[in-house]
Amino acid sequence: MIVNPQGTKFLYDALDIICNSRRVVAWSYPLGFFLVNKQKKNFFEHLQNDLEHTLEVLEGLIIKTQLQKFIEKSNTTEECFL
Repeated sequence: MIVNPQGTKFLYDALDIICNSRRVVAWSYPLGFFLVNKQKKNFFEHLQNDLEHTLEVLEGLIIKTQLQKFIEKSNTTEECFL
């Protein structure tokens, strides 16, 4: 069985987005810590929480994706790769 690379490209793209977004969130915490204005700090923390929630939803969608739908049967003896 082989994996159709065209059919799973969206998974790689989604994982790339998640990794980059997690990095942005991680580096945004020091910025939020040093915000002095209470309103700006509250708004900034709201945006951080919103981004984290959205990332969790996206990760959940990737985990729930049934990869067998994207695997094609082949007569070769190749192993599946992801």
